[in-house]
Amino acid sequence: MKVQKELSIYMGESTRAMRRQELEGQQSGKGKKKNVFAGDLNGVQDNILMKKQQAQKQALKVVTDTWSGDKKIDDDVKERRERIRSLREEVGNAQKELNEIAEQQEVLRKRYGVDADSEEQKDLELLLKSREARRNPQVSLTKEERERFAEIEGQGRTEYQNRVLELDSYGDYHRDIISKAKQQIEIENNIIRETKKERLKKDPMLAAQKQADAIKEAADKEILGMLVDEGKEHVDKEQEEKKEQAAEAKEKKEEQEELLAKRKDERKEAEKRAEELAESLPMEELLELDQTQGEIQKEIQNIVDKMKLIAEDIKGAAVDTTL
Repeated sequence: MKVQKELSIYMGESTRAMRRQELEGQQSGKGKKKNVFAGDLNGVQDNILMKKQQAQKQALKVVTDTWSGDKKIDDDVKERRERIRSLREEVGNAQKELNEIAEQQEVLRKRYGVDADSEEQKDLELLLKSREARRNPQVSLTKEERERFAEIEGQGRTEYQNRVLELDSYGDYHRDIISKAKQQIEIENNIIRETKKERLKKDPMLAAQKQADAIKEAADKEILGMLVDEGKEHVDKEQEEKKEQAAEAKEKKEEQEELLAKRKDERKEAEKRAEELAESLPMEELLELDQTQGEIQKEIQNIVDKMKLIAEDIKGAAVDTTL
């Protein structure tokens, strides 16, 4: 009887311990699964955030660089317009000097008493024109003017003419300033016009914005791919874990089936030993055995109950394998 009681107690504790370990293992596995996925998700979120920041940085750099380049063009145009203004001031100042020289020449004409329609004045104007022809290729003398110029040079110039021509020589410096300044003004204006034409053909800021949008769009597609890959990887992990859980459940089921078969054998062995014990006892002990028969039956029933409990555990394990 003592042996059967110990056996019964052992079977109950063993079954409960096995069931408790199984439940703790499942809970531990679930907790581990959640932790692993949470960690993976945090890693993906970090990668997504980094990818967005990189895309925004690249897009901002494209726009900023374009804006900087566009601003440089604006600054260059502004500088050229300022240069034109300065050149026009030089032209104005040089022209004032020439006007003063012309006024001095007029003073000389009146001082020498030369009439504006006189032949001496006309000859002076021809001498001035010949000088202008040497300075400016667009000015030329007619055949008659060249012949008259030769006659004047042959007969010599008057004092009045020499004084006026001397003043005119002082104006060469200012004429040179005006000529060069006007050429430079034309160059600067041409550059500004070409710059405006190029801007009309293509808007740098608009192109930069399109490029920035393309960078962000590419980043969004890459992020979507990362999420899809992570989702697939997560599903694969879940499937793998379910397979592992099913394999563990199957293994536990087999172990419990073996334990059940073992317990059945032990039950048969116990019943056999009880019968042998009953046959070997004298009559007076058999009478005492009647008093303990109820206790024996109770122990036997306990063994049967434990067998049922194990059977229920096996059914539960069979259900788990379908997960």
